[in-house]
Amino acid sequence: MIVTTTPYIEGKRIIKYLGFVHGVASVYVTVKFYEDVKDAYERALREAERIALSRMVDNTKKLGANAVIGINSTYAMVGEKGDMIMVSIYGTAVIVKEDRKQIWDMDS
Repeated sequence: MIVTTTPYIEGKRIIKYLGFVHGVASVYVTVKFYEDVKDAYERALREAERIALSRMVDNTKKLGANAVIGINSTYAMVGEKGDMIMVSIYGTAVIVKEDRKQIWDMDS
């Protein structure tokens, strides 16, 4: 699965746009007594990003796509104490294939 923030994939041709896909995850920030608060938030953010990206890829596969372009993300602190990080990752599901024409053009 190709996942990119760009609107195209070099060397590939988009043959079909399948639509918007997303993944959302929220993770509680837990600070252990021996740990820096910044480290706890960074760890929670990485975990939420990993889960959200995985969910987006699962949704993309369900549509029959083999790539996601134009990936973007949003982040929010939620919960009464701001102790939860919510991440939303989204993009456009597409089907791409090798662009033979582009490859030949590069050789000429």
